[in-house]
Amino acid sequence: ALAAGDKGIAVVEARRYLYGLGVPANTKKFLAILTQNAASGNVDAIKSLITAHRDGVQGRVAKNLKSATLAINKYSKYLTPVQSENERFFITLAGASGIKSFHDILNDINAVRLYLRPENQSSMMAANRNFMVYRLQAGLVRGGFMKQAPNGLATKATFAAASKACFALRETWTCNKVLMSPDNVFHIATKW
Repeated sequence: ALAAGDKGIAVVEARRYLYGLGVPANTKKFLAILTQNAASGNVDAIKSLITAHRDGVQGRVAKNLKSATLAINKYSKYLTPVQSENERFFITLAGASGIKSFHDILNDINAVRLYLRPENQSSMMAANRNFMVYRLQAGLVRGGFMKQAPNGLATKATFAAASKACFALRETWTCNKVLMSPDNVFHIATKW
């Protein structure tokens, strides 16, 4: 499929080298395949390349926001405006640390529409789990489930409050599964 020019297979082929599936593991080859396909306009390869640099791949690719930013700057011409905006936001989110930066993002009117998109939740969780916890805590405080000021740390108090809030939602079937899933965080954080 790769030889036939199937663009969809490029990311799968790259991941074979990343994880050593049927070929020797080779991180440089993984990044080279993604870069080569990104340069030809393969949107899946572009997103995978940015994500690999933005979030890192545990034990294989180091998190490198500068490389992620260079990739989005270089290949954004192949992305839709929404895709480009999302990727830039995820990079900003990945670089955020501390209560002040979380608060600023949470209250940035331009960021609001990005973090309220349900389809962005998993990428946001991957980019910065502490921001997602902060966002959840802010919703818990607004809803009266938690008194402690948001700090981005998933404490026992956060889990207890999130559990109460989850069961207060209309649909509670996901509450017993993974309480801190991106979907549950989204529903709890945006309810109140």
